[in-house]
Amino acid sequence: MLLFVLQVMSIQKLIKMCRSINCKHRNKPSWNKGLTKETDVRLRNFGIHNKSRIRKTYEEIYGFEKAEEVKEKMRGHIPWNKGFSYNTGENHWMKKNPKRAREIFKMHSIRMKLYNPNYKLTKEEMETKERKHSETVSKKIALGEFSPNSHYKHGIYISKRSGKQYFSSSWELKHMIALDKAGIKWTKNHGIRIKYYDPVRNKIRNYVPDFLIELADTNKIIEEIKPYPFWKDIQTVAKWRAGILFCKEKGWMFNILSNRMIETVPINLIK
Repeated sequence: MLLFVLQVMSIQKLIKMCRSINCKHRNKPSWNKGLTKETDVRLRNFGIHNKSRIRKTYEEIYGFEKAEEVKEKMRGHIPWNKGFSYNTGENHWMKKNPKRAREIFKMHSIRMKLYNPNYKLTKEEMETKERKHSETVSKKIALGEFSPNSHYKHGIYISKRSGKQYFSSSWELKHMIALDKAGIKWTKNHGIRIKYYDPVRNKIRNYVPDFLIELADTNKIIEEIKPYPFWKDIQTVAKWRAGILFCKEKGWMFNILSNRMIETVPINLIK
C-alpha cells in the first residue's frame, strides 16, 4: 500500500514538472473546449466580470488602499528563471530537477538563435538600437501621432479649442474636460521631450510631459498628472527634476496635479 502511494505521488510530481512539447499531458483538452457563453454559465459570468473591468484603473476597480496592495504584489513578482542560467545550481528548479532545468534553458537558447534577430547583436549595437527606438516612440507621443496601449482607460478626445487629443488615463480625460470648461488653451501634442537620467534602468531616457498650457499673457505651464502614491518613486522624481530645470531655462512653470486635483482649475488661470 505504501509503495502504491509513493508511486502515485511521484507520478503527480512528474505531471506538474513536465513541460515538454512531446509530453502526452500537454495534449489534454482544456475544460472550456467546445463551450460557448450561450451554453455555459461559467463562461457567461467570466465575460460579464471582464467587461466590468475594461478600461478601468486599479483604483477604480479595487479602491485606493486595495489597489496599492495589488501594485506592491506586482512590483515584487520575480520570474522563476531570474538570476540563474542552466549551468548554475542555486535556484529551486535547479535543485529539484537539474537535468530538466538544463534542457529548458538549452531549448530557449536554440530558439533565441533561430528566431530572435537581436541575439547576434553586441551590447553596443543593442544599446544603439534601443536608443533609436526610444527617440522615435517619444517623438511620436510628443506630437500626438501615437498613444501607447495600457490597462488604463485610453482613447481620443475631441476638444473645441485643442482639436484631436489622445488621453492615456481617465484622469487625463477629466482634466481635459475641466480645462475646456474653464476656457484655457492647452495641448498634449506639444512636441516637448526632456532628457533625464533614469536611475532604475541606469541610462538617459526621454520624458514627455502630460500637458502644455498657454496663458493669455504668453506664459506657459507644463502640467503633470500623477497620483500621490507615485510622488516618492525615484523614477518619477528624476523626471520631475529634469522638467523643473527645463521650465526654469524657458521661464515657464512646472505644475504637478494629484488625482484629487484634476477636475479643478486655479482661478488665476481662467481667462
